[in-house]
Amino acid sequence: DLTHIGDAINALLEQTRTLTELDLHANPLGGVTVSLISRGLTANGTLRVLKLQLTRMGDQGAVPLAYAALSHVSLTELNTSDVWNDKRVDGPRVEGRGSAALLHTLTRSPNLNKLEMCGNIIRGGDAMSSLEYALTQRDVLTHLDLSGCGMGDRDMAAFSEALAQSRSLCKLILGCGSLQTE
Repeated sequence: DLTHIGDAINALLEQTRTLTELDLHANPLGGVTVSLISRGLTANGTLRVLKLQLTRMGDQGAVPLAYAALSHVSLTELNTSDVWNDKRVDGPRVEGRGSAALLHTLTRSPNLNKLEMCGNIIRGGDAMSSLEYALTQRDVLTHLDLSGCGMGDRDMAAFSEALAQSRSLCKLILGCGSLQTE
C-alpha cells in the first residue's frame, strides 16, 4: 500500500510554490494513491507537467485526476499512458469512465495542450464526444498521443471528421494498434 506516498506528494503539491514538473512514471502507485495526489494538484498553482504513465491508476485514479486537472490552470502536459517504451502496465488500466473523464479535461482546461493516453482504452460515448469537442472547439491542444487506444471503425470515422476541423493540433500519434476493425 503506497497511500503514505500519496499523502506525502499531496502535501508537497499543496505547499510548494516552485515545482513545475512531477514525473512519477513506472511506480506502481495504484488508483487510491493517484487519487490522493490529485487532491494536492487542486491546491498547487505552479505545476505544468505531470507524468503518471505506468502507475496502475486505472479508472479509480484517472477520474479524480481528471477533475483535479480541470481546476488546475497552469497544467500544460499530462501523461496517463498505460504503455511506455513498448511495456504495458500490469494491473488496472484507464478505460471507460477514466478515459472519458481525462478527455473531458480537454474541453475545459485552459492551458492543457499536451495529453498522452497511450494504451488507455477509448471507445465511443462520452470519451469520443469530449475528444471531438476538444479538437473542433478548442484552440489549445497541440499534442495528442492515442497510441494503442483501440478505437473502432465508428470512433475513427467521427475522430477523422473532428480532426479535419482541428484548430491547433500539430502532433498526433496513433501507433501501437490504435486502429481496430469492429
